[in-house]
Amino acid sequence: MTQQPKLPYIECNGVIVTDSDFCIKHLVKEGVSNDLDVNLTPEQKVDGRAWQAYLEEKIYPCVVKQRWLDEPNYTNIVNTMLRSVVWPVRSVVGWNLSRKIYHALWAQGTARHSDEEIESLMQDAVSDMVVKSQGKRYFHGTETFTTTDIVVYSFLSSGLLTTFDINWNRLVLSQITLVKYCLHMTESLFPEYEPLLKKLRETESNLEFTSPKL
Repeated sequence: MTQQPKLPYIECNGVIVTDSDFCIKHLVKEGVSNDLDVNLTPEQKVDGRAWQAYLEEKIYPCVVKQRWLDEPNYTNIVNTMLRSVVWPVRSVVGWNLSRKIYHALWAQGTARHSDEEIESLMQDAVSDMVVKSQGKRYFHGTETFTTTDIVVYSFLSSGLLTTFDINWNRLVLSQITLVKYCLHMTESLFPEYEPLLKKLRETESNLEFTSPKL
């Protein structure tokens, strides 16, 4: 049993494993999941690990910072996640969570950035993903999705139906390449997610309508 206090974590066959990278490796080792990267070249595997680290360690803290420290995201997430907690206890619990997250992000470094710097980092990430996925069904140009696709898709789509990732959602949904990517992944993996599919299809249609015609 690991003693590392790090999220996310899983418990599999009586073993607790922390950190997404180790979780994935453990699930493959135990035969719970197929190795999605078995056909990747060594270079593609290195590239995939770099993207995973970039999104999880650099960009995700930026999203968390805007989610818990900036308005109106903060009010929206407190009212959503703590809706079962009566007022005014909800505001106290939300404030305590916000303070803990602030101190964690300050120690990690993200909270030391200005709002403009955070926005710039997020814009760069979206632009980088557009460049990487342009003209491809999957991130590495493969015939099937890989671990990198799962990471990227999860990161792009997890908050699209929420009201507490306003800036991140705006950036993602402004790029037709990423909208098409999320739509294809959702149709392939989660065809029952009708609200998300509806939003992605409507956004795709609007972007195609407003795109300049050559």
